[in-house]
Amino acid sequence: MKEVTKLDNIRIIKINSCKSLSGKSSLEYQLGCLGDSDIYIRVVKNSGGGWFSKEWIALQKIITLLESSKYPLTSYTLQAFFAGKSVNTAAFIFSALKEEGLVANNPDNPRCYLLQSVENFMQPIKVLISSGVVLQDTSIKASKASAVNINDDIIPVLASSSKPASGKTKAQPHKA
Repeated sequence: MKEVTKLDNIRIIKINSCKSLSGKSSLEYQLGCLGDSDIYIRVVKNSGGGWFSKEWIALQKIITLLESSKYPLTSYTLQAFFAGKSVNTAAFIFSALKEEGLVANNPDNPRCYLLQSVENFMQPIKVLISSGVVLQDTSIKASKASAVNINDDIIPVLASSSKPASGKTKAQPHKA
């Protein structure tokens, strides 16, 4: 069930940050729109070392899935959208949805979540859309962790932090 969107003309209407569900890293995410009704979300930065996809995903598809889920809501509920991608992506998107108030911790089971009022969630987003706000994309930088254009097709590249894989530091140049 691949439902991600790779569109360059999405208008960014909100940039925010939150903790990951584990609390081990900080995430930056963006909300964007096409027109007045098509709303998208994506994660663009992670302070930790976990890989993730920067692809936009339609918010309505996420809401439909959450509303129709017969199982307790967890980040795994969103995994179908990111088949073949990093498993972190679904959890990071879920963290952003929690920050935005679409889902909240289940008091009976802290590892599960409850869907909150979709209308209350959508109200501030609709205000941002109608205000005409356009924010600068904070994910754009010249690096390996960006989209590569080949024959007008966009190939998403997974992103990670720039931390070295080990705790070793780079060798200093020898001074003569």
